[in-house]
Amino acid sequence: MNTYDRKKETEAIRQIFENPANPVQRIVLPQGGQIYGSDPPNKYVHYILQGQVHLHYLLENQRRRLLTILGPSEWFGIIALAQTVPIAEEAVAVEPTVLLRLSVDQFLPALQAAPAAAVQLCQLLAWLSAHFIQEITSLIFDDIPRRLVKAILRFAASPAAQPTPNGIRLNITHEQLALFIGTARETVSLALTQLRHQHLVRTGRNKIYFDPVALKGYLQKSVTPEESRMQLS
Repeated sequence: MNTYDRKKETEAIRQIFENPANPVQRIVLPQGGQIYGSDPPNKYVHYILQGQVHLHYLLENQRRRLLTILGPSEWFGIIALAQTVPIAEEAVAVEPTVLLRLSVDQFLPALQAAPAAAVQLCQLLAWLSAHFIQEITSLIFDDIPRRLVKAILRFAASPAAQPTPNGIRLNITHEQLALFIGTARETVSLALTQLRHQHLVRTGRNKIYFDPVALKGYLQKSVTPEESRMQLS
């Protein structure tokens, strides 16, 4: 599993947003407020002070694939740094949210003046690259239950998850999980039923209750042939 902590590893970048010399804007959004969409393309880098943000990739059939769930002390809008690359990305505040934002034209000079932040940006890009390779590998080699378990564990560290006396409660819909792992909502429902019968999860309305240790144990017991070859190499 990934151990990169986006909150911990963005301290220097946070200082760019807190530097009074930079023309940072403070944005307050209601629940459901769109931060940006694909048209016009986003031209800002954002830092979350409070609230929760979902990033979506906009599919050709107008469906949205959930990319990640972000909360306080995390930043997003990295695709805007490419400037000339058209990416259909959307950011939505799923609860009342307060952001700081800085335009790309202002962020890049500020980054040049902050070497530590530039290093952290390189680390984040490297982590994202490795993460997407893992996601692609999972889509190719994993069955649906394994892909689903990996998704649940990934979101266990997100603002959509809260600790409980018996593990973690994840607030997420079957549709969001389906779009994240690349399958149909009905398939996710069937896979959750299988995991529930194995006493690995409990489900409620838009909620999943689980013990991360048990789910990690499930992944260890169901290692794919491809993963076995990778571990031996």
